[in-house]
Amino acid sequence: MHPFLLLRTKAQVVHLLGCLVCLAQLTFVFTGCQPRQFMLTVSGDAKADGADVFVNGKWVGTLQKSGDHPARFSSTFPHGTLTIEVKKPGYLPFLEVVTVTSKVGEHEVRALLAAETKTDVPGDDTGSKAPRRSSQDKLPVCPD
Repeated sequence: MHPFLLLRTKAQVVHLLGCLVCLAQLTFVFTGCQPRQFMLTVSGDAKADGADVFVNGKWVGTLQKSGDHPARFSSTFPHGTLTIEVKKPGYLPFLEVVTVTSKVGEHEVRALLAAETKTDVPGDDTGSKAPRRSSQDKLPVCPD
């Protein structure tokens, strides 16, 4: 006769299931098993909405605003060192390198984007942006 057929009441079945769950939890704790991945969340302010997220040089998603919540992107990644980049046209790229150990289940990166600024180089009247040089300007000669 099968051992499970000896269980006659619901209480006995529930007790057995509880013991099995405890045994599984103890096995997890004593064998040192750790999750192999963690949840990475990249968030930003209103300017970051629509920005592309890259992890280790590979595009993984886009920061998206949801209701009153700030723009964010979440996904799971393996533990280790990751290079996180956030790029959006008109803004300087955001870059952060993080190392996540196996004891961490989630990690958040706050990406702050700064607007690109363009500076004009003084030029001549022809519209050239190159700096003006006089024919008298000569580079110094360095002795050998």
